[in-house]
Amino acid sequence: MSVFKSLTAEHRLLWGLVVRLEAAIQEKDERVARREARGVLLVLLHALEGHQALEDLVFESAGDAASPEALQALAFAGRQHEGLEALRAEASGLLEKAAGPDLAALRPLAARLSAALRAHFETEERELWPCWNAAASRSSLRALEHRAAHRVEALKRELRGLWAGVDEYLTGA
Repeated sequence: MSVFKSLTAEHRLLWGLVVRLEAAIQEKDERVARREARGVLLVLLHALEGHQALEDLVFESAGDAASPEALQALAFAGRQHEGLEALRAEASGLLEKAAGPDLAALRPLAARLSAALRAHFETEERELWPCWNAAASRSSLRALEHRAAHRVEALKRELRGLWAGVDEYLTGA
């Protein structure tokens, strides 16, 4: 699996969580919506940390060999990561409330998070990755293939474990 296929798989994993969050906040029963949204957010916030770690692994590897275009795209993606970090902090604040997240605050947050992730993924997949692929040496890309694939599989396992814990907590089992 190429580095960029691993990154794509990781993006799809995150996007699935966003879709679940959007579905949860549309639930008519507010108690159910709050419970489901809380569970999805707990997993999504962890996954976003993993996303940053994987991208750090990949994009720190090229260093001085990167083209000006690749470095510009990387800087733009970095600014998007800063925006995502602010949304993560906001979501964490909502989760800290004892009664669970306030849906009036959560619904617009989920919409902003969804839009920010969509824009971020498009920037990376259409601009950053092609520039980086052209700039990076074949040997460095090959060296990263296994590490990136391993990191995505590890993230999948972590998220399965988190889902199990969240489900157990939510059902009171």
